[in-house]
Amino acid sequence: MSLPNAFAAAAANTTTPAVLPGVVSKAGPIYLGILLNWALYGILVVQVYIYYSAFKRDQWSARILVAVLFFLDSLQSILLAHDGFATFAAGFGNTHALNSILIVWISVPLISAIVSTLVQNFFAYRIYILSGKNIWIPALIICTSWMQGISSLLAAVKAEQVQLYSLLEAHAHLEIVIWHAGSAGCDVIIACAMCYYLWKRDTGMNKTHALIIRLITLTIETGTATATVALISLILFFALPSQIYFITPSFLAAKLYANTVVLIFNNRAQISQARNHVSHSTFSMDGVQIRQDTGMSGVAHSQLHFGTNSFNDGVQVSKSVSVWEDNKNADLELSTMNGPHAV
Repeated sequence: MSLPNAFAAAAANTTTPAVLPGVVSKAGPIYLGILLNWALYGILVVQVYIYYSAFKRDQWSARILVAVLFFLDSLQSILLAHDGFATFAAGFGNTHALNSILIVWISVPLISAIVSTLVQNFFAYRIYILSGKNIWIPALIICTSWMQGISSLLAAVKAEQVQLYSLLEAHAHLEIVIWHAGSAGCDVIIACAMCYYLWKRDTGMNKTHALIIRLITLTIETGTATATVALISLILFFALPSQIYFITPSFLAAKLYANTVVLIFNNRAQISQARNHVSHSTFSMDGVQIRQDTGMSGVAHSQLHFGTNSFNDGVQVSKSVSVWEDNKNADLELSTMNGPHAV
């Protein structure tokens, strides 16, 4: 037999191993969830490094909040890596391992409950300050936040009890629905309230208007991300109750919340640099020199210098006029932090 014919015969006799039924639908969501969780953790590490490098004199409450969020999300990624190894390495070839919850009940619903409640209550306080200490909307946010947080904790308890993904829909249906629906609803309320109160702070000046638009855009983007993940998880849970596709977005929730807070903190660095930039313009006419300094905050300062001439030697008149100072939004990008910041 010739060599090509030998290869053809070998290929014909080779059979592709059959994929066991249900393996992909069980392994895929777990694998993607762990992979995306670690990707977001890498982004969080960079954001936290930037925060502690740029804001060394930030208020202790902000620094503690960032530290707690980073610790919880680091713990979550480590626990998910442990479960990934147990499922895909130690349990390789064992299809029953794909249905085992292991310690995901700690890493996902339990840690997500703590992180989401911390972040949503932080935004409730920001809205309380922005609204002039109006209590109603912050109270609604806090109630919704604690409702979804408690539901997430109850889902964690049920998951620990049943220990199988296939039993979650039957034993923790209500808890999972309230958890994700409450998270999405709370995030939408936060985004709408933040946009409304930020828009009310617009003074009409070009520079302040640009700042307002930037903060509103950031609020919509971050709020949409967290709410969308919760809605996707809820839709998958209803649409495919016999599958575990809904856990993939659930693996990402805590990371998105933490990244949102640190991103907003770090956003102050760029805004502060833009605000502190001062442009100078000087022009003269018939011995009169006019200099105008304009900053991004809307502060315009004009100085008029009348130079000496042959009719009145040695005489100089200087007049300083403050045209406008817009300090209403001096710390608008982080209205809860009134202490000094190092950039």
